[in-house]
Amino acid sequence: YMWGRVKSASQNCWMSPTVEQDLSGWKVQALACGSVHTVVGADSSVISWGPACSCGELGYGELGPKSSARPKKVDLLEGAHVAQVACGLAHTLLLAATDSAITDALPEWKPVQGAAS
Repeated sequence: YMWGRVKSASQNCWMSPTVEQDLSGWKVQALACGSVHTVVGADSSVISWGPACSCGELGYGELGPKSSARPKKVDLLEGAHVAQVACGLAHTLLLAATDSAITDALPEWKPVQGAAS
């Protein structure tokens, strides 16, 4: 169930608990909400959505969409078995079991003078 402003700023608020149909059929293992985004670990997938996410917190990649009004799979993490999700103001953290095929496909994080590149 969800309520409040759950999908986009232009949508009317859900004033009472409402079934979230976009997640029906998924076996949800972990869920977290950030300031403007939601991330779910379900089955062997990561699903995220939220409006105006400009810091990559949805996980769709640099060239991917910066917002999604509906839950959308994070393709780069397909096959990840998520144990925990944590979301902050403009970031997402996952604790997941993956295999090398998934991790090898992810971009490498290289700190440069204290910043990520």
